[in-house]
Amino acid sequence: MRGLVVLLMSKAAGPSQHTASDLLPQDMVSGIYPSQRNLAEITELIHTAFLVHRGIVNLKEWTNSDGPLKDMQFGNKMAVLSGDFLLANACTGLAQLNNTKVVELISSAIGDLVQGIYHEMPNSLELNSDLQPFVKSNSADPVTFSLNSAPVVFHRQIVGQERWHHQLQQLRSTIKLEEGVISTMDLCRYHGNKALESIQCFPSSEARSALENIASTVTKF
Repeated sequence: MRGLVVLLMSKAAGPSQHTASDLLPQDMVSGIYPSQRNLAEITELIHTAFLVHRGIVNLKEWTNSDGPLKDMQFGNKMAVLSGDFLLANACTGLAQLNNTKVVELISSAIGDLVQGIYHEMPNSLELNSDLQPFVKSNSADPVTFSLNSAPVVFHRQIVGQERWHHQLQQLRSTIKLEEGVISTMDLCRYHGNKALESIQCFPSSEARSALENIASTVTKF
C-alpha cells in the first residue's frame, strides 16, 4: 500500500519542472519515471526493515518449553542484521535520488514511525524493577510475573471460558460506546479530509482519482 501510494502520487504529480528537461520519454513506464519508482521501492524497503526488526523476541521471557534458546538468539541476531541491511540499502537509494527535500520528508517519516513503535512498547526498565520481588527464582527457568496480566489470567480461570467470552463481548460493546472510539474516528476523518484537500493540487487524472478513493475510505465508517 505504501509503495502504491507513492507511485500514484508520482503519476498524479508528474516530473518536476527543473528535472523534466533531463528526462527522456522512453525513461517513463506507465507515466512513472525511474526515480519515482525507486522512491516507492525505498518506501517499501523501510517498512520491511521495521517489520523485520519487530520480529525480535524478548529472551527474558523465554523458557525451555518454547524451544532451544540458541536458535532464538541466532534468530534475533539475524533479525537485527537483516533489518539494518535493508535500512542501509534504503538510505543508499535515498541518497542516490539527489533530492534533499525527499530525504528530509522520508527522515521525518522514519522518526514518526520509530516514535510510534516506542509508544507501543512498555517501559522495560520500570517493569523489571517493579517486578523483581515477583520473579520466581527457585527453578532453573525464572518466570517474570506480570502484574498487569495476572488479574486477567486468574479471572479467566475462575469464571470459565464461556463466561469469559461473554464478558469480552460486553467490554467491546462498552468501549464502542465511549468517547475513545469516537475520538479515533474523528481523528481519522480529520486526516482523511486533509489528505483529500492536498490531493486537489494535482490535475485531474486516474491516479488522482485513485488517491481520492484511498483517502475517502478513511473518512467513511
